[in-house]
Amino acid sequence: MNVTAPEVRVDAPPPAIIPAPVVKVDVDSPETADAISMNSLRKELERCMKNQKAVEVILSVDWGAQSRRYRFGNLVRVEDGIIELKPAPSEEAVPGSVIIPMNRIVAVIPTS
Repeated sequence: MNVTAPEVRVDAPPPAIIPAPVVKVDVDSPETADAISMNSLRKELERCMKNQKAVEVILSVDWGAQSRRYRFGNLVRVEDGIIELKPAPSEEAVPGSVIIPMNRIVAVIPTS
């Protein structure tokens, strides 16, 4: 006995493809450890300058006639990337101030 099933044909429309909506998202780049460190250093230096504290600045390279890796004095200016330090009277024979790049600073020690 042969049984055949009836053939069923369904004509359906092709599936509708709906594209995903275009969404613009502004993503801030994550701060690097160096940027966070510089911001923290700048805040500490600004606090010392505001309170008129004398500071000892330890540098990553030797600077000055005495070729030393530190400077001692009062902060005159703290800007993005640099500081201006007025050396203590016993430190320098010539009055004036020193501009130091912040990326050369290893440590800051408030002394007073």
